[in-house]
Amino acid sequence: MNINGFRIKAMIRYSQFYETSGYKQFYSVRRRDHAGVVDALLAHQDGHSFTDPVTADLVFGLTLAGTTPARWRVGPKWREVDARRAGHVGVSPFDATIDFDLPEPHTLLVLAINKSCLYKIQKTCQADAIDIMSVGYQTYISDAECTLYAKGIWRALEHMDTLTQIQVEGLVDALIGRLLVRYSGSDPRIAASSEDIDLRSLEAFIRANISAPITVAAMAQTTGLESARFGRTFKAQTGNTPYQYVQTIRIEMACDALRRKHTELSDLANQLGFSDQSHFTRVFRSHMGTTPAQYQRQV
Repeated sequence: MNINGFRIKAMIRYSQFYETSGYKQFYSVRRRDHAGVVDALLAHQDGHSFTDPVTADLVFGLTLAGTTPARWRVGPKWREVDARRAGHVGVSPFDATIDFDLPEPHTLLVLAINKSCLYKIQKTCQADAIDIMSVGYQTYISDAECTLYAKGIWRALEHMDTLTQIQVEGLVDALIGRLLVRYSGSDPRIAASSEDIDLRSLEAFIRANISAPITVAAMAQTTGLESARFGRTFKAQTGNTPYQYVQTIRIEMACDALRRKHTELSDLANQLGFSDQSHFTRVFRSHMGTTPAQYQRQV
């Protein structure tokens, strides 16, 4: 098959593989557009070791909940990567099988984007589309724009019509474009700083104080920076505000607690520092696309 002058082998879509492989047990919800541009899968995955084949798609994974160390292997050598955490983005390598070893449960939004979209952008901007694969299997990244586009695609796919099809295709192009910018290293906001914040220490502080109000000033004090500089440095380093980071950790901890089943939502809301159960539900839904009660029943 030829698309935009590029020869593309006949391959299965990633969603077909996902629904017929060992991943099937984790499958929760699938959404797709009318033109075959993108399949979206929401999955609550237990720890697993699987092999993903080469498919007709660029596979993009956004972690919504859970913290798990990870190993990926493309070829003979295993790569240890940073723990997969809520908000982290991973991209599978281009035209190569990949082995996964992820020992802990996590919730994942998978976007399987038809490679024809990649070739279209490559032809239009004369960019090497393969660039966006150069980092994907070496590390996870935290990128607010990628997260925004991915969640926007998921929401738009819920009720498909002619207008939302246009919206979905635009969001897919925006996501690929952002990946090209991010992975090519041309975005000055990604540059490392001598003031990089120790996120592990900061996360430990947040988790230890999660039931109390956590202010920017308190977080800044743990890093030795004044509040304004801390806020700027944190946003440049992670793509998120400190407040968004705290809320992400709260939701991550909520998901871990909800998996234990015997958790009262009102008590959990209080333990995690939400003003009340209603506030907890609103924030949880904005992150996870479902309510805490629904999530608890699904996992």
